Amino acid sequence: MAITTQAPNLPSAAEIHSRTQEVFGKTPCLFQIELCLAQLQAQYNNQDIISIAPTGSGKTLCFLMPLLFNNKITIIVTALNILGEQFSQQANDVGISAVAVTAANNTCKTFQVRCP
Repeated sequence: MAITTQAPNLPSAAEIHSRTQEVFGKTPCLFQIELCLAQLQAQYNNQDIISIAPTGSGKTLCFLMPLLFNNKITIIVTALNILGEQFSQQANDVGISAVAVTAANNTCKTFQVRCP
């Protein structure tokens, strides 16, 4: 098991709550705030995190919330293209740069790299 270090300057639950309401116009529930904190802690320790929640539980907001508190690249894998497209649209709507990568746009241009 990896040794973890407590991330400095993690936002408080109240800060996450108010910033989420301010940016997304939605009130996060306790599990979303706790998951946001867990994601920020995992990113600080260069660890991955897997979260599982049922349909309609607010997963998209859980993915978006940590992006308000860091500027790291975050990769979110979804089983359906439409979910990735919805996520990237919601992020872009509030000024967070995001792209849904699918077979249709999996090109050098999408990743802004030089093709061989």
